[in-house]
Amino acid sequence: MAVKAKKATTTRKKRKKPALSVFINLLTDFGFKRVFGIKEVMLNFLNTVLDIPGGITDLTYGNVEILGLTKDDRKALYDLICITGNGERIIVEI
Repeated sequence: MAVKAKKATTTRKKRKKPALSVFINLLTDFGFKRVFGIKEVMLNFLNTVLDIPGGITDLTYGNVEILGLTKDDRKALYDLICITGNGERIIVEI
């Protein structure tokens, strides 16, 4: 009785490719808004960093630009308008 030899099969395990890392620069306007663009995350961050009586209860994202009266006057760019627990409005420039 002849026994057939099984053909040697090699099974290759597929290697997983390493995950690509993505870094966002938080010092840029895009990077900061990308990471902190979620309102709850930004509120927690600001309340942790800033010591404001009553804390910040609400905020609005915006790019409000206030120009000076002449071309030599300074202009201001505001990114966040925050409302504190005391009802005060503060502006946070990023």
